Amino acid sequence: MYWFLGGFGSTVIRAGSTKYGMKHIKAGGTHKRKFNHPTDKKAIGLWDKAFNNVAKGSSGSRFKNTRTHTVKYGGGAKKRTMCVVTSSLTIGKGKSYVGLKGIITAYWVKGHVGWKGCNNKDFN
Repeated sequence: MYWFLGGFGSTVIRAGSTKYGMKHIKAGGTHKRKFNHPTDKKAIGLWDKAFNNVAKGSSGSRFKNTRTHTVKYGGGAKKRTMCVVTSSLTIGKGKSYVGLKGIITAYWVKGHVGWKGCNNKDFN
């Protein structure tokens, strides 16, 4: 478990499962695209930057209980945007309560886009 501290609170990345967290990301997300779901130190640094990015259009919510955070990087023909999707849902109930789900997935898309550009099903 690793905590990301942002300007508006903190977010956790859990080991997770095939549906969320580090296991989900390492598996390449829902569509098994490992090439754009990096988990190395550089990628984790970009996740941190995405949480702290306050530029207009850099974060938003597509679905209830989720939030997409972005940060643009690279230039020229290698422009990319790191997209980090979080969930405010909890894991467990009562005595089995663990806490918030946290990061669901993280991946990059081609080009410099805002959070809405992360929702293209061809990339995530």
